[in-house]
Amino acid sequence: MACGTSDGRIQVLDLPSRTVQTAFAIDDAPVRCLRFSPDGARLLATGARRMRIFDLRGPTGGARPHASVEESAQVAAFDPDGKSVLAGGGSSPLRRWESSPGGFLTTVELQSGKAGLSGFARDGRSVATTQNDGRVRVSRLPEGVTTAEFEFGSGGFQVLAFDPTTTHLIAIEKAGPVHVCELEGKRELFARDLGAGALNGARFSPDGKRIACAGRDGSIEVLDAATGTTIAKLAAGFGETQRLAFGPDSSTIASTHSDGKIGLWTVDGARAIGRLEVPWPVFSIAFVHGTGRLAVGGWNGTLQVWDLATRTPVATLTGHAQIVTSISSAPDGSLIASASFDGTVRIWDPATGEARMTFEPGAGIAQNVAFAPDGSRITSAHDDGSFRIWDLRYFDRHIAGSLGYQRARRAAQGDR
Repeated sequence: MACGTSDGRIQVLDLPSRTVQTAFAIDDAPVRCLRFSPDGARLLATGARRMRIFDLRGPTGGARPHASVEESAQVAAFDPDGKSVLAGGGSSPLRRWESSPGGFLTTVELQSGKAGLSGFARDGRSVATTQNDGRVRVSRLPEGVTTAEFEFGSGGFQVLAFDPTTTHLIAIEKAGPVHVCELEGKRELFARDLGAGALNGARFSPDGKRIACAGRDGSIEVLDAATGTTIAKLAAGFGETQRLAFGPDSSTIASTHSDGKIGLWTVDGARAIGRLEVPWPVFSIAFVHGTGRLAVGGWNGTLQVWDLATRTPVATLTGHAQIVTSISSAPDGSLIASASFDGTVRIWDPATGEARMTFEPGAGIAQNVAFAPDGSRITSAHDDGSFRIWDLRYFDRHIAGSLGYQRARRAAQGDR
């Protein structure tokens, strides 16, 4: 384990023996981020002005400088092969760096300005980000190579979403139009103008055939994903529609509204089929895959998991200090991830309500979170213009250890 301090000191500890293996200091305190390489032989450290890699394989157990660059970063991580580093945040954009003895070579800058994030495409490697100048860029990870770019001329976007079955992408401008683009052909399929400022979001159905758009007038407009024509317009007298989620049948839709209600709808029947009475205003929403349950996140930072068959809550998840901005379910429904105004991203067990892991990148409001199609990674977009990629395979042992500690503590306190 490595730990850093506000005055620039770094210690590498051996946990079994609880001894300090090596200690050293950097000259640009504070220590902002520490990461081991996959083989544990090198340590990445970021300070106020520089990013460095130290070789820990010295004959005396010391730390030898391996590479350095004049670049500040709030967060950084090695690629799985240990040959490159993804770093950024704060005043720096997200970049991928290749390291070599004595220096770094930057290979890609993934975005600049305030970032919007799509989540992963179905290939598990592509993500889309927005730019303040009206561009949408699609990048392939881990290389960071730009594979497609679209420019619509507006000053910004509020929604990006991938079709789970094809290589299509939704982009909704703040000015109103909905664009659907094909990544392989790098072309726009169609655009629908539903009115300036009329929408808060949009989602593809799981089968990729429908697009549901969240209307600020409280309605939900459902489009044919191939043609852009309206299939249904749903309205039940609720407040402004804020967030949407499709059920696994591609017909059921759950929606959150400004008056605190959660609406349940069927597209095939073009009608409302019910609502959930949550005891506090709800902002974000997601179906928990394969469980018949719905996760909802509130303005108060609380999440609940509801059983849709009984219309009752089965778990309450507490830990966020502010609005839950986004929720995503793992493909097998075993975990959910949440993002919040408090800047954290949290991983939960939706069956028990137990927190598995908390990520605190120090990058401002966490606007969005999404699981990769194989469940091995999540992405998160933040208010400082960066997005993060979290490899849950690396954190598996930490997640298990955190959960075991929590259970042991509750057992010791007699709270089972």
